[in-house]
Amino acid sequence: MIHWSLIVSALGVCVAVLGGYCGWILFPNMVHKKVEQSVVIQDGSEQFKRFVNLPQPLNFKVYIFNVTNSDRIQQGAIPIVEEIGPYVYKQFRQKKVKHFSRDGSKISYVQNVHFDFDAVASAPYTR
Repeated sequence: MIHWSLIVSALGVCVAVLGGYCGWILFPNMVHKKVEQSVVIQDGSEQFKRFVNLPQPLNFKVYIFNVTNSDRIQQGAIPIVEEIGPYVYKQFRQKKVKHFSRDGSKISYVQNVHFDFDAVASAPYTR
């Protein structure tokens, strides 16, 4: 009976050591390599397509602050401001890649940015 308990104990220790090795060494290295492969920007890759053209536009909000008591400020009064906005614009970015470095660690590019006014998101404000 003691003989079987020693075998089961040794097997448990082996499983624990193997689990520790997999959990702290093997799996983190595998995950790191997979992440590194997926984030490297290479010509024609999925990441490259996302890098060149963002899949969706960014919202750009502009607020204007109107000073309502400008004549009294000159006499030393505290400014009273009225917030107007937001005026919402959709920001589109497109990159034109000029050059990849030989080792692939650097990319030279020119970025074009343009804004489209979003009247629905800016309501009731207009241009």
